[in-house]
Amino acid sequence: MKILRCLRPKKSKNSGETAASSKKTKATGVKQTISAATKKTKAAVEEEKTNAAAAKKNKSAATKKTKASATAGEKGTKKPEKPEKLKNPKLCVALCLPGPKSGCCQRTGKRLPGQLKCVEVYKLLEDLGVEDCSKVSQCMMAGIMAGHIKLPEGGDLDTVLYDMKGDECDHQFKITLRKLLYQPDYAGLDYEDGLENATVFCESHGYGEDECDVGRTYVTDLCQGKPQLDCGKFHNHCNGCPGFGKCLYDYRNACRINPRTGGHYKPRFVGSGGWLASDNEGSDNEGRQECSIA
Repeated sequence: MKILRCLRPKKSKNSGETAASSKKTKATGVKQTISAATKKTKAAVEEEKTNAAAAKKNKSAATKKTKASATAGEKGTKKPEKPEKLKNPKLCVALCLPGPKSGCCQRTGKRLPGQLKCVEVYKLLEDLGVEDCSKVSQCMMAGIMAGHIKLPEGGDLDTVLYDMKGDECDHQFKITLRKLLYQPDYAGLDYEDGLENATVFCESHGYGEDECDVGRTYVTDLCQGKPQLDCGKFHNHCNGCPGFGKCLYDYRNACRINPRTGGHYKPRFVGSGGWLASDNEGSDNEGRQECSIA
């Protein structure tokens, strides 16, 4: 029995070389592919770096521009002012007297709406052309300091503050700051003398045939913001009370005076004869300077 052998074909030399060449070619292709991918990755990384650097540069430029704008804005905008230091009574004018309810925020340290310091009242009047504020009506100045008398923007001494109808003559009284400037603070018995010292007249006042010879009046209670026309009998402003003083109304009213401090307090009716002996009271009232109607 014959045994058949299955013989493998012999590899030729050329066949081995071809396979080796093929492997080598494949390896070279892989290397080339890897190299190309590496180059591409490097290029992408470089591009990313370039973009990041450009973005950083732009951001830096924008930041500098913002800072420059902010600096320019700060230079153009004023810094917020510090709160005003109000309380400094040493700066008060001589006529502004110390004591409770003086009405001067420079003494109290608290400014109410519309309120002025006594020095601001002087400044306002001086800007309007008043040369000596010490001769001006303190009742009027107290009204200005409290914010009751206000001049409109651009106003002057001849700006009409009040327009009232008279009781005696039934004519209109156009009351300006100029008419109130030198009005006496105490009318006394002027009502019996035809109001010779009054500074406010009606629009028809005069002594001609068609003019009004009775159109004279006082304007009282300016300091309290309740101005009213008066014959003078009830026009009594005490200049010895705190601040620029306070109206006592009836000309026969007067304040008690503390003998130790000189402060005014608790006004009362003393009659037309003048001060009573008990007006200057002793130790039981010492230290009280408040002046208000009892």
